[in-house]
Amino acid sequence: MELKDSILGNVCVERGWLDREDLADCLKECGIIPLSKVLIRRRLIPEEELETLRAEILKVLDRAPGSGHDREEDLMLGRFLRSAGQLSEEHLDGALALQRDLEGRDGMPRLGEILIEKGFVTLSALEDAVLAARAPRTPVTCRSCRATYAVVRYSLGRVYLCRACKGELVPASGLPSETPSRGEAEGEFGRYGSPEEIGRGGMGVVYKARDEIHNRWVALKVIKDTGRLEELTRFRREVAIARALHHPNIVSLHEVSHLGSRHLIAMEYIEGKTLADVRLSMKRSAELIALVARAVQYAHSRGIVHRDIKPQNIMVDLDGKPYLMDFGLAKVIETSSSITSVGTALGTPGYMAPEQAIGRSSRVDRRSDVYSLGAVLYFLMTGRPPFWGVNPVDTIRRVVYDPLVPPSEIASAIPKDLEAIVLKCLDKDKNRRYQTARHLAEELEQVRPEG
Repeated sequence: MELKDSILGNVCVERGWLDREDLADCLKECGIIPLSKVLIRRRLIPEEELETLRAEILKVLDRAPGSGHDREEDLMLGRFLRSAGQLSEEHLDGALALQRDLEGRDGMPRLGEILIEKGFVTLSALEDAVLAARAPRTPVTCRSCRATYAVVRYSLGRVYLCRACKGELVPASGLPSETPSRGEAEGEFGRYGSPEEIGRGGMGVVYKARDEIHNRWVALKVIKDTGRLEELTRFRREVAIARALHHPNIVSLHEVSHLGSRHLIAMEYIEGKTLADVRLSMKRSAELIALVARAVQYAHSRGIVHRDIKPQNIMVDLDGKPYLMDFGLAKVIETSSSITSVGTALGTPGYMAPEQAIGRSSRVDRRSDVYSLGAVLYFLMTGRPPFWGVNPVDTIRRVVYDPLVPPSEIASAIPKDLEAIVLKCLDKDKNRRYQTARHLAEELEQVRPEG
């Protein structure tokens, strides 16, 4: 099938490759010339990435329900999108009405095609809904209130909670007894033995532990379920985000489990140090941040903004390979709802972009992560963050209002081209920063500083 410019453009915006102003400007050139050629000519997107994206879009649309004659399949797809909070009833009704209006014409669009073209849903949301609509369902029952549900793609390694009482959902074929399971009896963290605390954060404690079944070391994040909706929401979000990311420079998620009143997330264990604990040459600093920027670009291409990039969240293993970790504050770009209240700043003040520091979550986007990458590079060059104060509130004030001290005024022998890159990342106006992490990576890859 031919891919419409409106569909390609909306997905490019979704992936963080363009903003709406860029797209509108590019579409002015479109007519005989397709949007893809305009994007390549303006060097907004490399040709190979555009071809990969085009193939991905067509694959998702090909798997979606067919024409408007498949009413039941279309309605099922719409219900999955509605239940996931990705589509409003008004938009669904409008898309179905448009499909009916086009019925009988050649090349009548599929429902998924209409939803993407109109910007009603994102490609990733449509892909998830298509997979869910075609997946088998498992009957489950709440251990507390005995409410029943049908779970799509049920997994023994996941925790499912009742919508009504937040009780645990288990397969209806047989409720487990209230006695401790064999895993609980084996040790404090079930099958994860020899725990050694290696860190603490806002969501829980992280241990180095031994997965006795798979015979491997893991980083085990343990979150005690306090019953608070915000903490539960953040936990679910971190799990969903981590599962969606598979990149050589992003810490991978092995498994999620539930033990008593605690949630356990077993992640890839990286032997090494964080960037907060190493000292690097200018050249090596640029190389590492370029690699991390590529990983951030990958996350952005999946619709995810990290929002807490800092030296402590970048591990370097014994071979010198960097890994970005902790997506606990990550925000799915296309999701309009957020657990963050207006005026509440989530993240680490010294490395947050101004728009994030003042708590305007709706203005936080991929360029906010670019700022944070620049802030980490500033730290590697000078030994301190771009801004800091006597307390978090003072730091936030400085981030928002104070001028930046150029790194060359703090440390000597900083290459001018590398300093220029850092200063562009740390511009308080996000429109003057690098517009994508990929552009930042490309610039860093061209730098050959000495030292």
